[in-house]
Amino acid sequence: MASDDNSPAPPVRAPAVYFAGAMRASGEPPTVFRLPVPPKLDEVRAAAWAIERRAKRAYFAALDAMRTGQVDPEQAAKLDRLLAEATTPAAQAVLGHLKRVMDAAVREGQTEPLLPPPPVAFDSIVATSTDASVAAEADPTGRLAWPLEWLRTRGYVAGGKSLEYRWEAPAAAPPPSPAGADAPAASR
Repeated sequence: MASDDNSPAPPVRAPAVYFAGAMRASGEPPTVFRLPVPPKLDEVRAAAWAIERRAKRAYFAALDAMRTGQVDPEQAAKLDRLLAEATTPAAQAVLGHLKRVMDAAVREGQTEPLLPPPPVAFDSIVATSTDASVAAEADPTGRLAWPLEWLRTRGYVAGGKSLEYRWEAPAAAPPPSPAGADAPAASR
């Protein structure tokens, strides 16, 4: 039986890792933001060192676009070439998502970046993901090494042993964002 309701379905959220960063001593509520799920290297291609390096650069370029609201044309061209070389639908989907993140960062970040740096580096961070491939891992810390490295090198989180990091399995899907399916959400 067909439904009489012709309203559009809510947009499907792209795979993301959700972070809640806070300064333990400040007492302020955590800042919640999302980053794209890093690619699984076996989905990009047999994980040769060069492919891994190229995928990591593409991932960092997408996150940098979220941070600045601008895309490095050279990195965008490299992502396009990597996407053209992708041989599996899974690889094409993951790399295509990074391309859409770059596009959304430029489109939505005209007045303010999607992910502005915090005034002070977070010393506490909790990560979760509703992406099935990440959530199914018993300890996805290895899979989340790229986003954590990016957060550390760009000054979002404290370095060394002062960072309190924790992974939590998702309890439920996060609420939909009004920004759209491909636009990374950040609460400021």
